[in-house]
Amino acid sequence: MNINQNTSETPTKILVVEDELIAAENIARNLKKLGYEVIGIVDSGEEAIEAATNNHPNLVLMDIMLQGDLDGIEAAGHIRSELKIPVIYMTAYADDDTLGRAKLTEPYGYLVKPFKPQALRTTIEIALQKYQGEQAVELSYIKEIEQVKNQLEGLTNQEELAALTSRIILSDKFAKFVSKIHALKKDFSPTISVICLGINRFKRINDLGYEWGDLLIKSIVKKIQEFIPQNSIIARLNTDELVIILEPINTKSETTVIIENILEQFTQPYVLKQQKFLISANAGISIYPVDGEKLGKLLLKARNAMEYCRIQGDNRYNFYKKEAGKYQSTNTLQLENDLYSALSNKQFKIYYQPIVNLKTGQIVGAEALIRWQTSDGSIILPGHFLPLAEETGLIEAIGEFVLKSACEDVKALQDIGIGKIRVGVNISARQLNQLDLRQRLVKVLLNSGLAPNYVELDINETILMTNETTAIRSLHGLKTLGIQIAIDDFGTGYSSLSYLEKFPIDSIKINQNFIRKIDLNSTNQIITSAIISMAQKLNIRVIAEGVETEEELAFLVKNKCDELQGYVFNRPLPLVEFASLAESLASCPQMINDWINQQKKQVISLTDEQL
Repeated sequence: MNINQNTSETPTKILVVEDELIAAENIARNLKKLGYEVIGIVDSGEEAIEAATNNHPNLVLMDIMLQGDLDGIEAAGHIRSELKIPVIYMTAYADDDTLGRAKLTEPYGYLVKPFKPQALRTTIEIALQKYQGEQAVELSYIKEIEQVKNQLEGLTNQEELAALTSRIILSDKFAKFVSKIHALKKDFSPTISVICLGINRFKRINDLGYEWGDLLIKSIVKKIQEFIPQNSIIARLNTDELVIILEPINTKSETTVIIENILEQFTQPYVLKQQKFLISANAGISIYPVDGEKLGKLLLKARNAMEYCRIQGDNRYNFYKKEAGKYQSTNTLQLENDLYSALSNKQFKIYYQPIVNLKTGQIVGAEALIRWQTSDGSIILPGHFLPLAEETGLIEAIGEFVLKSACEDVKALQDIGIGKIRVGVNISARQLNQLDLRQRLVKVLLNSGLAPNYVELDINETILMTNETTAIRSLHGLKTLGIQIAIDDFGTGYSSLSYLEKFPIDSIKINQNFIRKIDLNSTNQIITSAIISMAQKLNIRVIAEGVETEEELAFLVKNKCDELQGYVFNRPLPLVEFASLAESLASCPQMINDWINQQKKQVISLTDEQL
């Protein structure tokens, strides 16, 4: 039934984009007879965008071949991604290339000229019904998000209340400790140690669900209590930070013994629900009354010492020093300020690490890795600024910059004849949760001209498990574009096997923790060979990350891993250097085959015990 037959309803408004005036007027007449309202006829892509922006029709009938600089597909891409208006194509051209480009703009129908009024009406009605259905789903999705958001705000308020209570208890306990010291009236009174303990990589565990994070904290606190004086206090003031105030003790060396015992517990995995978690910690310590007499000042100094300590490496501790605290505070603030201007000043650069096929010996892809080149020319690695980008919300803009740059760069390589190389781009949790991620990706593909099958989105498995239902829906939506999906850091933290059938996965990347020194680790050998065998039976490509030694490579060759990336072949390279490497191997393919064959010979010479 024509939804416009009910005269009490507002007629569907349609914009006609057609460069042949007679054909356009004929279409308009037929539309009016069918009960639709024609809001205008234009003959160029530029006019189509302007008319759609100003009048916002319910639907656009778009010819592909138009006047002006923009063809119908480019105009439709803008109208779909920016204005969210459904488009039906009208064209006499239906070749594969045209259909391929048109598909990227997510049209709601395709009419091949000449067409009859009945075909026009049917196509429009189906398109409108499909669009209305999608809008209903999106509204439901938004409503669902709002409900979750409200629940989270409630939880946040509870968490803030709990934190406030903790601070009150902490302050009260600290005051009692101070009073106890003053009551002693000795020339050499005991001191109070305030310890800030930061749990590293805690977010990856918390992403599984807050109950996992809470379980971990409880387990950590239980172990800490074994090493601290009986009347000491532990409080959780931030998600991944604990504060420990030790009962007054006589010497700094006693505090040192305690903190070393605490950090020793982080050298072994924590086991929660039969799952192993490898985490680390850093500690900063301030001393009453040497570093201050107020708890707030002591907490700040302990935290500064802890942050400074993180720069030096995992499972380390530092007593507060004025110079270190000043450095950390200034460094973090400066980094945050610089990060905001880095995008506009074009300081971010993309490096490409080659991905090699272990069967053919060819470079088949590259992972796009971001680097920050500051104004003084120094390079900052992503581990030092991406967590801050997550905190500030800049990760979405940075992620889109990487995606756009990578697609443009790889298309440029293809255009100059350097192979059909796919590019892997990491997608953050924030990006995956964007409602318009699919539209953004379509826009990037259209603007760059890169075919979708040469784009591989690398998604950390922890992100998938945070909200499995949303992740499945998002990935299936992305997969319909023809792109490839890879699971990054596969096998870390918990069992990954159960979701392989749920997600539309093309490849998995084995985490480098399994690969590192695999020739000396029998457990990792069993796990890695099982992953490779299982994935290949499921028709999923396996990529080994972080391969650095010939022994690691030999194991992967023997176990028929599909692809690798790592320093054993090459480090991440700027585009020009990567292009030079890829070009030299393309013109001289025997070079890389010789390299692979050499490793295969090495495998033959190694005994099973060595592997």
